[in-house]
Amino acid sequence: STADLEKLAETLLANTVIEDFDVVGVEVTK
Repeated sequence: STADLEKLAETLLANTVIEDFDVVGVEVTK
């Protein structure tokens, strides 16, 4: 359903943002 696709899109977007923050955090720590 459309709702399922929206939920999936939100999850993928959230995962991408979290990964970006993890990379930035590692760079700042180093």
